[in-house]
Amino acid sequence: MAKRFYWIKLMDSFFDDDRIKLLEEMDNGKDYVIFLLKLRLKSINHKGLVGMELNGVLYPYNEKMLATITNTNIDIVRSALSAFQRLGLVTKLDDGMLYMEQVEELLGSETDSAQRMRKLREKEKSKELDASQCDVNVRELPSQCDVENASQCDRDIDIDIEIDKDTEKEKTFTQKQVLQRENGKPPYDKILEYYHSILPELPRVAKLTDRRKKMINARWKEYDDLDFWIEFFNHVRDSKFLMGKTSDFKAGFDFLLSESTFYKTLEGNYHNGKKYAGLKALLEEDDAKQESVCASNDWSF
Repeated sequence: MAKRFYWIKLMDSFFDDDRIKLLEEMDNGKDYVIFLLKLRLKSINHKGLVGMELNGVLYPYNEKMLATITNTNIDIVRSALSAFQRLGLVTKLDDGMLYMEQVEELLGSETDSAQRMRKLREKEKSKELDASQCDVNVRELPSQCDVENASQCDRDIDIDIEIDKDTEKEKTFTQKQVLQRENGKPPYDKILEYYHSILPELPRVAKLTDRRKKMINARWKEYDDLDFWIEFFNHVRDSKFLMGKTSDFKAGFDFLLSESTFYKTLEGNYHNGKKYAGLKALLEEDDAKQESVCASNDWSF
């Protein structure tokens, strides 16, 4: 199954919270706040629970273990945990497990395949825009910059180019998606390009035959978004069987797009001998998380 990376968002109002202000006023309060943030980071892979995972089972840490994994003085750990519980920042469960309050609502994540998809898309758009966008911004520059302010001007130019480039990337991608739906034809070459670039170990397609176009057409009727296809090929990459790591068999383009094996791949039937919800569930999970993202100002770490 695809790896998933998590992060928590530190809201710009974090230090305005009355509980954090009270912590800071305590003896060793600054250390308490740092310890709290470390615990939150330790909990993100387990939806707010702080524990050690062994063979799929989560076990609670004792105070000495918490001191070790967070590089915090044991006395700070003891007094901080007591303060956290009194202030409602941490709940100690019956089995000794710590639950970090608010972490789940501050949690963000993406799969490693989604991360690769984002980087691939950024790289592709950057190639299309570099030359034309640089020309546009150069024409907007002042005719001269005196020697004293030259370096500052250069920095401003770079910032302007990046802002305009990001805006143009969004417009270009949206126009491309609209065009795909208007003309009704799948972007055969683009799908094939993603197959080759994401799965270079699998057999290359020498010719896009009419039969292969028919298979793409059939799949495109249900999945008419290029983002899906990047995610799909990354999903294939996570299967040892399809990638030929468990036998001499390697999945080819025809195998992946034929009706029965396409849906079996979506459902995770070929993933490391373990059947799970598959790509459909991952995409639905990502969509649900996106809908619940808070629009407040924040930064991630």
